[in-house]
Amino acid sequence: MSICTTLPRFEFEYETGKLKAYTSLGSYPLLYLDKSNSVLCPCCANEAENAFTEAEAEDPGQNGFLADGLPVSAHVNYEGDTYCDECSKRIESAYGEND
Repeated sequence: MSICTTLPRFEFEYETGKLKAYTSLGSYPLLYLDKSNSVLCPCCANEAENAFTEAEAEDPGQNGFLADGLPVSAHVNYEGDTYCDECSKRIESAYGEND
């Protein structure tokens, strides 16, 4: 299965086939944004990537609606209460309070 990702290589682990939850240097927690600037946790970002990749394998070029939900950028979540817009779970922050 080929992996379709719109993100730079440093956000993607080719060994596991998943988007990273933490940066390689410093292990800072990552969050992802889709085309409409919705915040995605790493789990939901991976689910969006997988759904698009599977749909493209079945019907290439006909999945624009799924492409809108693909993560397009990754950001370190340094502090603050940030929640995933897809699953509503709190996204870990580097310097914020622990749950």
